[in-house]
Amino acid sequence: MLTADELDQVCDTLIEHEGLIPWLYCDYRGFVTVGVGDKVSPSSVLTMPFVHMATGVGATSEEKSTAFVRVQDFFKKGLTAGAYRACSDLRLDAAFCRRRLQYRLNSEFIPAVEKQCPQFTYFPLQVKLVLIDICYNVGGGTGFAAFDYLIALCNSGQFGAAAEHVHTKKDGEDPKNPATWGKRNTWRRNTMLAAVVVT
Repeated sequence: MLTADELDQVCDTLIEHEGLIPWLYCDYRGFVTVGVGDKVSPSSVLTMPFVHMATGVGATSEEKSTAFVRVQDFFKKGLTAGAYRACSDLRLDAAFCRRRLQYRLNSEFIPAVEKQCPQFTYFPLQVKLVLIDICYNVGGGTGFAAFDYLIALCNSGQFGAAAEHVHTKKDGEDPKNPATWGKRNTWRRNTMLAAVVVT
């Protein structure tokens, strides 16, 4: 597991990369999402404490369901999260979104990384940040497990070599050429390389 300070740093990193969006929107694949890249279903959205932006009054189950369907129906490829803002006046509190992120990290994503990396607790913080960021991006289970070569390098302490294998799919980026990588993948590479300095 992570220390409280490490968990805070992971949360800050993921919020920087994913954003913290308090309204429902669709991600690039069309999945209804909210908070810190948190995909929701018609049933899970009902459990969330949405309120009406203008009044602060809690939303009913019917209002949450209506907002979910409206956002889902609004989906078009290429729309940003901001484009969905007017679909509904329902919002989540930012503090709740962060708490939910912490919960999901502790219950889903950190265990998924630990399953593949038995010595995860002893990895440098930079390595922890990168591995959790990848896992959160691609999903636990088979998503993260597919990075088997990266995982093997980390498990053997070869963090410099691992830095060249942290790329997740992004249009226009060549995984074999870091010069073409965008902001998030470049951050991962540089952060992983920084672990070499401290080990």
